[in-house]
Amino acid sequence: MIEINDLTLQFGSKKIFDQLQWFVPYGTKIALTGVNGAGKTTLLRCILGQEDRYEGKIEISGNPTIGFLPQELDVLSSDTLFDYIKKESGYESLMMQFKEAETQFQKHSQDEKKLSTIGTKYEQLLHRFQLLGGYEFESNVKKILSGLGFSQDDYLKKCTAFSGGWKMRIHLAKILFTSPDIMLLDEPTNHLDITSIEWLEQYLRSYEGTMIAISHDRMFLNHCIDKIAELTNCKIDEYPGNYDAYIRQSEQKKAELLQEKQRQDEWIENTTTFINRFRYQATKASAVQSRIKMLDKVQRIEIDPPPKRISLRFPPCERSGLKSVEVSSVTKKYGDQNVLDSIDVTIERGEKVALVGRNGAGKSTLSRLLSKTEEPTFGKVIWGKNVHVGFYAQESAQNVNYEKTVWEEIQSIQTKANDLEKRTLLGAFLFTQEDLFKPIPVLSGGEKSRLALCKMLLLPHNLMILDEPGNHLDIYTKEIFQRALVAYDGTLVIVSHDRFFLDQIATRIILIENKKVYNYLGNYSYYIQKKKAQDEGVEEIPQKNSSGRVKSTSSAEKQSIESSKKSKEQKRLESEFRKRIQPYKDRVSELEGLCEELEAKKAQAEKMLCDTSTHTNPQALKDAAQDMKDAEIALKNTIEKWELAQKEYEELLLQQP
Repeated sequence: MIEINDLTLQFGSKKIFDQLQWFVPYGTKIALTGVNGAGKTTLLRCILGQEDRYEGKIEISGNPTIGFLPQELDVLSSDTLFDYIKKESGYESLMMQFKEAETQFQKHSQDEKKLSTIGTKYEQLLHRFQLLGGYEFESNVKKILSGLGFSQDDYLKKCTAFSGGWKMRIHLAKILFTSPDIMLLDEPTNHLDITSIEWLEQYLRSYEGTMIAISHDRMFLNHCIDKIAELTNCKIDEYPGNYDAYIRQSEQKKAELLQEKQRQDEWIENTTTFINRFRYQATKASAVQSRIKMLDKVQRIEIDPPPKRISLRFPPCERSGLKSVEVSSVTKKYGDQNVLDSIDVTIERGEKVALVGRNGAGKSTLSRLLSKTEEPTFGKVIWGKNVHVGFYAQESAQNVNYEKTVWEEIQSIQTKANDLEKRTLLGAFLFTQEDLFKPIPVLSGGEKSRLALCKMLLLPHNLMILDEPGNHLDIYTKEIFQRALVAYDGTLVIVSHDRFFLDQIATRIILIENKKVYNYLGNYSYYIQKKKAQDEGVEEIPQKNSSGRVKSTSSAEKQSIESSKKSKEQKRLESEFRKRIQPYKDRVSELEGLCEELEAKKAQAEKMLCDTSTHTNPQALKDAAQDMKDAEIALKNTIEKWELAQKEYEELLLQQP
C-alpha cells in the first residue's frame, strides 16, 4: 500500500505538486498519465526516495520489494545475460549458502544441537529458494527471456555487448523474474516489438502485486490497467477502468467541472459587484461583511488550460507513377547471416503499408532497402517514376546535423513554410522557445527524434519510410502526427510497435517472418484476426479497410487469397511432417515426466530435512541429505537432456512446410 499526503514540490518558479493526495491499494494496476512535464517520472522518483526535495509524507507499508524500470538505464555489469539474472535475483548467492549448509551438515553430523540450528537455517534457505521458483528457476528465466525476444544464443553473451534497447529488456527481465511486490514501470514498451509487448501484457495481467506504469502505448493501457491516475493541475484525479474508459470519463468530468466553474465565476462576479456597490452603506454593512467572508472561504475551481489545437499537414507532394517501389527477388545478407531471402514486394501509389514482425526479423533492413540507404545482396529494388523518398531512421544521428542548433537545422531545409509555420511545428513537437537555440549534440535522444520528424513534415516527399517514428512522442502529439499521416497524399511505409497507431493508419500489413514476407490487405486489427484464423484453421475473415468497414475484394486479391489456400499436396506434406516430428515430441514429453518424478523425490528429501524429528536422528538426517543430493544431480542431467530434446524439436518445427 502506498499513501501520499500533502505532497508539494516546486522547481524554481514551476510548481510540480501542490498538496497532492494519493492512495494506492495493494494489487492495483494503475497508469499514471498527464501531459509532458506534468511530473509523472518525478512522482515515481519521489516514491522510490530518489527525489527528496518535497514537503509532505509518502508512506509505503509492509516493507515491500520494489522493481523500477527507468527510461534511461545505468551501465550493466559485464556478466553474461544468464549469470546477470542469477546474480541480480539472489539465486547465485542462495546456491552458495545451500552448499555451505550441506558442508555444515556433514561436518557436524554427530552434533544434534548444531544439526538442529543448521536445519532451521536450511529451512529458511529453502523458503527463499521456492520463492525464486525452486527447481524451475532456469526454465522460468528462459520463459521470460524468450517472451522478451532473447534467443538461446543470447544467454552466454555479455550484457555489455547488447545495444541500449536490449539492455532495457535485460533490466525488465530481471524485474519480471524477481516479481517484486511493487513495480514502477516508466515506458515499459518503448524498446519492445509487438510480439514482446503482447507477451508482456499477458504476463502483467497475471501479476498479483501493485503496478504503476507510465506509458504512451494506448493498447497497452487498455489491456493491462484497471485504473488511470491523471496528474493534472499539480494533483491526482483517478478514473476506474482502462484508458478508453478514462477518455470518456475525463471528457465528461471536464465538461461538468467547466459548468461548475462558470456558475462559480458568475456567483463571484455577482458577489463582488454587491460588495463594491454597498461597501460604504451603513445599512448594508452586515451583508457586505458576510459576503466578504464567504468570498474568502470559497475554494476556487481551477481548470488546466486545454492544449492548443494544432493541425499538422504534410506539404502537397508530386504525383508518382502507379508503382512507387518494387522489390524483386531480393536477398539481404550481413556476412553469413541471411535476413531476407528472395522476397517480392510491390507498393503502389497512395498505399499506407505497415511492416510487422519480431525484433530482428528484418523490418528495419527492408526499410533501409526501400529508402536507398542500403543495397540488396541479390535481386533488385526499383523505384517508380517521379518518386522522391524520405527516410526516418531509428538512429537519430542519421536524421540530424550535429554541427547545428535546432533552429539552424530547420532553417537549412528547402521548404515553402514560413518562420511562423516552422515555429508552430516545433512547438507541436514539444520544443520551447529556449530549445530552438540549443546545439543538437546536447539534445536528448527523444528530442533528436522529434526534430527529425519535424524535418519530414517540411519536405514534399511522395514516398516516406518511417522506422519507429512514435517512440518519443506522448499520446497527444502522437495523435496529431497520426492525423497528419492519415491525410498524407503520398505513399507510406511505416514500422511501429504501437498497435493503436498502426490500426488508425495502415491499409495493408506486411508480416516479415522466417526471412519471407506475407501480405494482409487491411488494418492491424484485421491482420490480428486473420492471423489467428490462419493459426486455428477457420474460415476466411472479410477484409477490412483502415476505417474498419468490410472491404470489397478485387479479382487480383481474390486470386491471391485462392492461391494461399492449402492444396492437397500441401496437406499431404504437412501430414508427413507431423509423423516425422512425433518421436521428438514424445521424447520431450517423456523427459518432462521424468523431471517431475525427480522433482517429487527431491521435494520429499527436502521435507525430511526440514522435519524437526529428523534433526534428532543423525543417520536419517544424513540419508535425507544424500537422497536430496542424488535427486539434484539426476534432475540436473535430465533437464540438460530435456533442453537438448526441446531444441531439436523446435528446430524441426521451423522446417514445417
